Amino acid sequence: MTTGIATTSQADQVANPDSTPDTVRLLKFLQDLPKRDSARVLSGQTVASVNLEFDEYYQRYIVQLRNETGETPAIMGVGYAWEEVVPEAISNANRRLIEHWKEGGIVTVSMSPNNPFTNGGVKDFSIGGRDYSEIFTPGTEPYKRWRNTLSGIADGLEELRDAGVVVMWRPLHEANGDFFWWSFGQNDERVSAEDYTRLWRDMFDYFSGERKLNNLLWVFAPNVQVNDIVKPVTYYYPGDRYVDIVGLDYYDNSLDGLNINNSYSDLVSTGKPIGLTEVGPAFWFFAHPRGKYDTRMVVETIRNRFPEIRFFAYWHGWSSFMFKAKMGIVENAHYEQMFQDPWVVTRDSLNWRKAR
Repeated sequence: MTTGIATTSQADQVANPDSTPDTVRLLKFLQDLPKRDSARVLSGQTVASVNLEFDEYYQRYIVQLRNETGETPAIMGVGYAWEEVVPEAISNANRRLIEHWKEGGIVTVSMSPNNPFTNGGVKDFSIGGRDYSEIFTPGTEPYKRWRNTLSGIADGLEELRDAGVVVMWRPLHEANGDFFWWSFGQNDERVSAEDYTRLWRDMFDYFSGERKLNNLLWVFAPNVQVNDIVKPVTYYYPGDRYVDIVGLDYYDNSLDGLNINNSYSDLVSTGKPIGLTEVGPAFWFFAHPRGKYDTRMVVETIRNRFPEIRFFAYWHGWSSFMFKAKMGIVENAHYEQMFQDPWVVTRDSLNWRKAR
């Protein structure tokens, strides 16, 4: 198990020593936000995975919100793959991300790729009887599939790099839960801390070294440890020199459980800037508040109980056989007042370039 609690000097350093000047400046800006008396929490909205109705979701979560409030969240997020990597879909979404950046915003990108061991989806937990080390072994099928995935994603990040965009890059999220092929698993340890650390560091070395993606801030984002099935938030921590930012993913109708099992405190102790990388209402069938989630509550709770948090990013909604999940800012309550909170930073009020 890797804990890797940072010293002050380690926490202040950018993970990739070849990072672009803007990448270094943005990290410093995030580090310094808690020193402010106001305008210290960045608002954010994840639009969608780029290959899942991205244009429709962009209209709903960004354009509609701007039309209703005159505001755009400071951070705009996308997922580069829901299972399949589709270059045309990535390029289409990149247009919006580049626009957002040029208008003064910040960009975050995540990924949820296919299982390279079986070529199944993100919920395919099997490694098909293979040894996990095959993902690092040239010539094996898992290695070829994984490298092909990383290459396609790197192509998209390269397009953003060439446009001058700094990316808060959030790969392999929620590893401490029972959610994805790269995560822990409920009944057995499918992915050990050592395997996950190697997977993260291998990606870091490929992106930073071979692909020269010096525009990335690396975001490690576990799920809040909501019960004993979920592992502690630092269980899969890849190490200080491979991480720039830490985040928590948390869905509930309040933030009361954010520090359950010391989830918030343990990530704060890494010394890295911390954010809510996914946040929103409870979305299980009976508990979902159907659009009544009070967006003001998130900022108020950060101010009163979790002041180290630098940003929050709402997830997008979706429809299923059982119900329609209302997860985005514009789908919930009191967002006009939330944007008026003196702690909240929107794209128009974001001044990180002036603060260098």
